[in-house]
Amino acid sequence: MEPFQPSLFVPQVRRPVEAPPFVAHNEESRAAGVSIRPVAGTLRARVLDAITSRRAGLTDEEGCEATGMNPSTWRPRRIELLEAGLVKKSGVRPGKSGRLMAVWCSTAAGVGNAEDP
Repeated sequence: MEPFQPSLFVPQVRRPVEAPPFVAHNEESRAAGVSIRPVAGTLRARVLDAITSRRAGLTDEEGCEATGMNPSTWRPRRIELLEAGLVKKSGVRPGKSGRLMAVWCSTAAGVGNAEDP
């Protein structure tokens, strides 16, 4: 039996982005998860748009700056996009603190060729 090789012509099935998770035993976490549900899709779209608009990708720090989002809003949406296969880690670069931070870029071919930082 030959190993499976994905087709270039058949779209690959990606994991759907689900409702934001929460910590079951934590009432504040549950409330936050429920309250973000109506806007989570819009926020994910903003995060994906910010990431794809930069050829060099964005760190979480840069993404928060570019969108004005709080890190506690940005990072979970970026993680959801990562789990759905829409963004990937493309390297590292120093943040404001000088420490290395992951750089995130779009997985879509031909995306991310707009303005560079």
